[in-house]
Amino acid sequence: MNEQEGVDFLLVEHAKTLDLIQHYDNIRVSHMRFAASYHSVIGTLVFAIYRYLYFNDQQSNAVTLEVPIFLGSFLIISFLVGIASVAMLAQNRSYFVIAARQANTIRGALFKRGSLASSIQSVFPTNPDEPKMFNPKSTHLVTLFLLGVVNSISFAFGILFFVMAANFSLWLYFFLPITCGLIVLIGQFLLVKFVFLKEKSS
Repeated sequence: MNEQEGVDFLLVEHAKTLDLIQHYDNIRVSHMRFAASYHSVIGTLVFAIYRYLYFNDQQSNAVTLEVPIFLGSFLIISFLVGIASVAMLAQNRSYFVIAARQANTIRGALFKRGSLASSIQSVFPTNPDEPKMFNPKSTHLVTLFLLGVVNSISFAFGILFFVMAANFSLWLYFFLPITCGLIVLIGQFLLVKFVFLKEKSS
């Protein structure tokens, strides 16, 4: 392969890499649409079942334990699906970063060539170490954080229904679900940062 063929190859590779970046960004948007629809449906179902079964039972003094246990289990299962969504989004971020770094590497190599280096300066990144896997300012990480919050709320309400079924003291109605929700939120954050988006050592 001569020099011109090498340049032509890099130009084609760069164009394909940009297509990949766009593809992974579109996947992120699709994941968020799915997550928003999924959690909306779950929330609506739980509210409807609670309102028309458990709440009516309370009003008639015929409270049963099956409904809160079912709702708690339902929300915990929906939380597990949410965790899978976080894992998929984080993996998508990883692929996005690899493609973006490849584009930066190619761009950097091309803009270091002879006359280009003195006549044109790239306004796009040329650093092969950018972007970082874990960048809190990126839309991927904002998306992951929002999904993590929704997952934590789902888990907290699942615990709340179990607390209602167990008929614990009133202070546990607030303390236990909020504590569990915060622990799960922090756990998701750590999982994303140190497992899914951990920088690979070269």
